Amino acid sequence: TIESLGPSNDFYPISWFLASVLAKGSGGGEDLFPFRSLRHRGRKRAMSPLPPEPRIEMRLKVYYFDTDAAGVVHNVAYLRLIEVARSELAEALGWSLQEMGRTGLVPVLVRTEIDYLRPARLGEELSIESRLTRLERVRFVIESRIRKQGEPDDLARCRQTLVTVRLADGRPQAVPEHWVRAYPDLSSAGTRSKAAS
Repeated sequence: TIESLGPSNDFYPISWFLASVLAKGSGGGEDLFPFRSLRHRGRKRAMSPLPPEPRIEMRLKVYYFDTDAAGVVHNVAYLRLIEVARSELAEALGWSLQEMGRTGLVPVLVRTEIDYLRPARLGEELSIESRLTRLERVRFVIESRIRKQGEPDDLARCRQTLVTVRLADGRPQAVPEHWVRAYPDLSSAGTRSKAAS
């Protein structure tokens, strides 16, 4: 569980980490499966084991810039909170900002579905859970839920579809190979096999 992160003012629909990687430039490599290994200080090292479940849960506080004149969190701010949690999930699954910069492969958000259920207010601590729920050839799905810290009811639920893209030419690429190996039940092929059995 991640206890806290600093606030972010980025409300753009494209991921803030994508903008960061664009600013640095892509690695320019031609390896279509660069997730097989990571580089650290010039040395190749084996990828760290992935968590048993592809999920994270973290806490974030509602800041003034998240709210409207009535002190209620506005709709776009929920997407900021989800953006932070989704980025932390990617790092927990071996797709850090550094790895994006090294490989030139980034996740690009193509669809967001969100249900606003209850209001959050200024100063409240919120719990954001994000979970990888589906893997396709180039697309994957992350689902998130936001609750008040210590309370069971959801304030918002969100389902987002992302595509793996190579910055050098903007072409879609295969989802991380180590995700498919670690979580076979999430792949579209795995889902079909399970349904057939």
